[in-house]
Amino acid sequence: MILNIFTINNKFVDCMKKIKRKKHLEMRIQSIPPHPKPKVELEQYATPSVIASDLLWNALSLGDIENKNILDLGCGCGIFSIGSCLLGADSAIGIDIDEESINLALKTASDFSIDNIGFILSDVFDFDDDLNNLMLMFCILFIWPQLRNF
Repeated sequence: MILNIFTINNKFVDCMKKIKRKKHLEMRIQSIPPHPKPKVELEQYATPSVIASDLLWNALSLGDIENKNILDLGCGCGIFSIGSCLLGADSAIGIDIDEESINLALKTASDFSIDNIGFILSDVFDFDDDLNNLMLMFCILFIWPQLRNF
């Protein structure tokens, strides 16, 4: 299995503490562009920011985002991965089969100055119940860069 892994190598900007209200989250993720050419066969559609912010805010209130590592399967343009990082997730990895979606998610994460996020271009079914590759990707994306700073 070949995975294409993409990360953001920007200087870290702590933007997670800035979002204290659901409305602010909605306004922030509203600027995430939708897929320019959704593919019907991949069932691609834009999640409205009001719905995404509601889901993310509820997950936050249940303790499922802040200080957690998020895995976003079928991440599309990254609205849930990026939103999770904005709400204080330790890290997020988005996986999608569509290269255009991954490129758009990377650009948006970079525009938002989020560097604790990574994206993998792969079919989620290619993992074949073997999460070792995913754990390796997590280590490469988030743990190894931190160890190099010591």
